[in-house]
Amino acid sequence: MMRSELADFKVTEKLGFVPSGSGQHIYYCINKASMTTLQVRDALAKHSSCAARDIGYAGLKDKHAHTQQWFSVQGTIPLANSTFNIAEDSLAQWQIVESQFHRKKLTRGAHKGNVFCLRIRAIDADITDTQVLKAFSKRVDRIRSNGFPNYFGDQRFGYHGLNLNRAIDTFISGRRASRDKRGLYLSALRGFLFNELLKLRVAQGNWSRYCEGDLLMLNGTNSFFKVTDQASEQSLEPVQAGSQQDQPAEMNERLDAGDIHVAGLLCGSYYEASTVLAGTYERQVAEQYPELIECLNAADIKPARRAFRAIPAFLDWSQEGQDIVLDFELPTGSYATMLLRELLHYSDASAR
Repeated sequence: MMRSELADFKVTEKLGFVPSGSGQHIYYCINKASMTTLQVRDALAKHSSCAARDIGYAGLKDKHAHTQQWFSVQGTIPLANSTFNIAEDSLAQWQIVESQFHRKKLTRGAHKGNVFCLRIRAIDADITDTQVLKAFSKRVDRIRSNGFPNYFGDQRFGYHGLNLNRAIDTFISGRRASRDKRGLYLSALRGFLFNELLKLRVAQGNWSRYCEGDLLMLNGTNSFFKVTDQASEQSLEPVQAGSQQDQPAEMNERLDAGDIHVAGLLCGSYYEASTVLAGTYERQVAEQYPELIECLNAADIKPARRAFRAIPAFLDWSQEGQDIVLDFELPTGSYATMLLRELLHYSDASAR
């Protein structure tokens, strides 16, 4: 069982840079429990007498957990390091533990990654059994070396996936949605289509292997490039800085080394897939979900890319009775629950 208690799921955001110590923005390092990132953002805006849109944050963190993350507020007088409680929920609270000045507002995706400490209580298998321990240890070693499929987690899609249905209703009807809701709906649409594409590649056994026409992403960055063979040059996807001249024969060696990852498509408006193998997979998913593609066309959003694979910066585990404790670090945007499902069977108390 995961998240039997809030303290069983701990997340610490790694900012990836040190605030400069001067500037017009106050960076707050905040601990929160039983609250969403947006709830903390709104509470911080209220205490800072500013609009929620003026609050910066790097990523969304789990509600049913103890998490630490950074926020930014434009201002000159920091709030005191204090704990704030939410009257409607005895478990909900947020605490300012540090404040620093910086020149720029904190933006989405600006952090380097997240460090997790998870306790899985009373797992189904007898973890004291030698064969169970050996099999579990092998799965850990495999993920350390080869990573795991970088699916979006269930939280991307809202409670019971409701954000997908709401997205369809909103974009096809042409109704307006608040900035927050529009962002959540678009994330759900693109996340679902990405997962379907990755699922197809996993079934084909090439989610971490080069296919003709694939774009490739440099590990630890959002920079991607295409291989300079004749077929892949037919791709219509724009290429960011960092273009390489490597030939396809070398790509799988770099993939095996974890230097690069296949850059899967995050669908956007009026995207046209290439005519080679990678594009064939993309078209197959698009043809299966025409209603979702219609929503993205109506939303007028550019295509983007996300790595098909995530490799933990570190992954350690220990046994405590019938519990397993996992410590690991994942890159920005990767989900701990997706790593966890590759290791063992578990249920999530927060889903009840």
